[in-house]
Amino acid sequence: MIKLQTLKRIAHDIISDVEWVHDSHSEAEHLGVQRGLNMLIRHLEETNQYNDLKEAEEEELRQELSLKGWQTKNLWNVSDVLQNYECTSEQAMTVLEDVLSSQYITDEIFRAIDDEAENMEYHRIDNNDFI
Repeated sequence: MIKLQTLKRIAHDIISDVEWVHDSHSEAEHLGVQRGLNMLIRHLEETNQYNDLKEAEEEELRQELSLKGWQTKNLWNVSDVLQNYECTSEQAMTVLEDVLSSQYITDEIFRAIDDEAENMEYHRIDNNDFI
């Protein structure tokens, strides 16, 4: 079964494609396509037909990652970008990858880890001990 998020990405990509809109007739057609796709997505969300499955799959994935030692309470998704910007899913993923792997974010996370571990009075390992 296709996921709602996949349908949303496809609909967004179709709506974003305006290269074929050249006159009032094609503009009216594009507006109709846009309205129809938005109505479809809204209906699927309101009927909750896909949401239960999506959340169950997401929760199962989070649990699996958590068992392997990954933090899963704060995960970022292309929808976090797409809700505010007109871009493709691939472009949204590039934004997320660039931001979340930036040196600034990495430094801030390690600084926050140090602060929290020290606040909890955990003993810091001297890396020279392992050489």
